[in-house]
Amino acid sequence: IIGTIFNYACHAVTLGGENRLVTGDWPGEVCRRLEADFGGVALFLQGCCGDLNPRIRGGLSELKQAAAIVERSVHDALAGAEGLEDPQISAWLEAVHIPLMPNPPDAEIAVRLREIRSKPPETRDFADTRDLDWGADVLAYPERARQSEMVIELGEISLGEAAIAWLPGEAFCEIGLALRRLRPGKRTLVAGYTNGNIGYIPTEEAFQEGGYEVTDAWRYYGYQMIGPESERLLLDAFAAHPTSPI
Repeated sequence: IIGTIFNYACHAVTLGGENRLVTGDWPGEVCRRLEADFGGVALFLQGCCGDLNPRIRGGLSELKQAAAIVERSVHDALAGAEGLEDPQISAWLEAVHIPLMPNPPDAEIAVRLREIRSKPPETRDFADTRDLDWGADVLAYPERARQSEMVIELGEISLGEAAIAWLPGEAFCEIGLALRRLRPGKRTLVAGYTNGNIGYIPTEEAFQEGGYEVTDAWRYYGYQMIGPESERLLLDAFAAHPTSPI
């Protein structure tokens, strides 16, 4: 074995916010273990984990506990792996136009900024700091914050019965599962966060439910939130691309 590529969908946040060290969290520990087990290089492809956090949280011992679970799964998969004989290779890339939701009016944003700036800095909370930076940028660069769409790139490479598909964001797990269902008969790895990261890509249903990923997080990534139609547009693009040999 010269290399092992493994794919799983779960945020790498076994270590909590109290950790102040730079780490690879559980994926980094799994990579170290696989390289020790088999040699070669271990590569991790993060799946569509926008709405998935680990059940195991804590310190270094919990990190190792989580890593051991994934390590065992990779061992089991390799034990039953079959070789690909003369696989047909195919691939595609496509630019997809994703709608953006409008921001609040400038006057409303300005009111929020005045509210935050009226507070002593030591009393400002996490949301204040976020809104202060985002709101100031929106008012300073209106041409960037009043867009109707963004263009992202999707892609896929097929190796016989195996495939790797990717998209540039924190897609919800249901989108990854739906993408795999579009490839019956293939063992498809779906990678998020690939060739960029536009932020969270929720399902259309999640827009009705609300929550951090829909209503708040996009301010950390850019100027506007993507629209609820995004899930359908992404899946339609993959459905339109049954891969063909290069």
